Amino acid sequence: MSKVLLVLFWIIVIYYFFKWAMRYIAPFLMKKYVRKVQKNFEEQTNNNQPKKKKDSVNIDYSPEDNQKQQKDNLGEYVDYEEVE
Repeated sequence: MSKVLLVLFWIIVIYYFFKWAMRYIAPFLMKKYVRKVQKNFEEQTNNNQPKKKKDSVNIDYSPEDNQKQQKDNLGEYVDYEEVE
């Protein structure tokens, strides 16, 4: 009987110790994890962007002929009548 109470006592002590420890340790671990993920994300986004020189101007040219062809391929306009 005394061994059962001793085991039960230690289980309760360990439970409350982890409960108390996680209250202070878990936020620290979460901050560390979030910083790591944020750093990885920033590295990935910086690697994907092309390097630009300062004071440089980039002009993306798209001729109007392509825009007209895209508008022509939209299809026909169909007028509809409301059915009662």
